[in-house]
Amino acid sequence: MLINQRLQKHKQIKKIQLKSLKQRVLNKQQYVEIQQNFAKYKFQITILQLMQQQRIFRKRINVYKDKENRIEIV
Repeated sequence: MLINQRLQKHKQIKKIQLKSLKQRVLNKQQYVEIQQNFAKYKFQITILQLMQQQRIFRKRINVYKDKENRIEIV
């Protein structure tokens, strides 16, 4: 009986550890996504500032508002 209880407790601890590990992985993925989005956003802001500085530049840059937020310099 005692061995069975210890085994149950061990299984519960393992489950909790697995849950926290999964949560850490999810948090890390979200963190990386946020950083990537921020980098894209910052890049877009830089391009927009360039566009404001050089009016000629405006015609040469296409900013797409699709899933990838593509920026095309023609």
